[in-house]
Amino acid sequence: MSAHETGTATGEDDAPDPKGRGPQGLVALPWRMASVLAAVVVAAAGWLIVLAFCSLVWLGDDAGTSYQQVLEVSTQFWLLANGVPASLDGVRVSLVPLGLSAVIVVMVASAVSAIARKAVLSRGATSTGVRSNEDSGALAGSSGAFALRLAAWFAIPYLVILGLCTNLLGHPQSTGPAILGGLLVGGVVSLLSAGRTLHWRATGLSQGGWMSGVLAGVLAAAAALVIVAAVVLGGSLLTHQRDVIGIHQQLAPGGFGGIMLALLQVMWIPNEVLWTMSWLLGAGFTAGAGTLFSPTASHPGQLPAIPMLGALPTGAHSSALGLVWFLAAAVAGALGGAVAVRARRDAVARRLPPGTVGHDSAALLGLVVGLLTAVLVCFAELLAKGGFGEQQLAGLGASMPHLVVLAPCVLGAGAMIGGYLTSVLSHPDMGSDDESAPARPED
Repeated sequence: MSAHETGTATGEDDAPDPKGRGPQGLVALPWRMASVLAAVVVAAAGWLIVLAFCSLVWLGDDAGTSYQQVLEVSTQFWLLANGVPASLDGVRVSLVPLGLSAVIVVMVASAVSAIARKAVLSRGATSTGVRSNEDSGALAGSSGAFALRLAAWFAIPYLVILGLCTNLLGHPQSTGPAILGGLLVGGVVSLLSAGRTLHWRATGLSQGGWMSGVLAGVLAAAAALVIVAAVVLGGSLLTHQRDVIGIHQQLAPGGFGGIMLALLQVMWIPNEVLWTMSWLLGAGFTAGAGTLFSPTASHPGQLPAIPMLGALPTGAHSSALGLVWFLAAAVAGALGGAVAVRARRDAVARRLPPGTVGHDSAALLGLVVGLLTAVLVCFAELLAKGGFGEQQLAGLGASMPHLVVLAPCVLGAGAMIGGYLTSVLSHPDMGSDDESAPARPED
């Protein structure tokens, strides 16, 4: 394969310069060294973003805080975005700002994808005699093996940086969360990014089998849930905008302080979207001690003066509209089931000899999609759960005991019905499974 052909296959028009002068200097290095340096650069870039924000707050603060404290707070907040609990003015903060975490994830994915793409291009360059180095043999094995190695070379230094920063700040008890955060952000994200760039999918191990379409269905259901949750949250903010503005004015942060306060709250908007998702599923969420918000009832208790919390209802009540949103979660599951069945049917139709998918298999496939989506939702809700301190704001997030029961029921039932209806509507004359029979042409 020529360098030009390889570049075209990977979406790149030009391979890096053989002398190392490419559009990205980092990826001009051997992939192992580039992975280690990328981990350091991503960690430094994430910390600098937080430092810039904290420095702006410090400049507008008249409390006489030293810049050393600004550096410490910046480091702790960056660690918090990586899943490591922080201690700010003696208050333990465990609520991860998923907005900042998303920025770090994007940086990790971009860096690892660039390194993996460079390795593919280097293999093409080697075939024409332009380059011969360790990259030429990096892809000698399977794409999956190389993706695992690349993820390991990125994740280990990133994990070490998190551990060192945690211990240098005097919090050795948080070493465990630092390791977990490093494995998740530096390991899982880099593995998925490298695998996607190298066109490797774990589901490829069962290509044409039961996994066909499952991933597409889960992603479709999860995306639908996120969209509906974002719409509900946005609508609540618009409906209660007077309360939100009133709380903001009570705090009297001033012009510059108001901007900083708004930016600070933006970092937790993804958490609030996930809490709303738990609300859609009927489990609800808590916004502090003695509070519970669900589609059928609300028990607000005493809420702290945080502008975003002004969007929450102020009285205990039940609403029929809440049941409508509850059904919207089931419809999101049905969409996932429908997507999975259509993808599965396409995969079966490409077999030799071609086959079809029966109604019962379609319903079972939808059920699997719904249950896997529920597992994904529960995991995301765990990431969005945390607190500020040990008292009133100690428990913020989804009501997990209710969620682990309701999410599989709502999404599983919705996806099963969606899969079954998709099969019936597309092939009404089909009965039970007949995957070995010739495929009927779709209308």
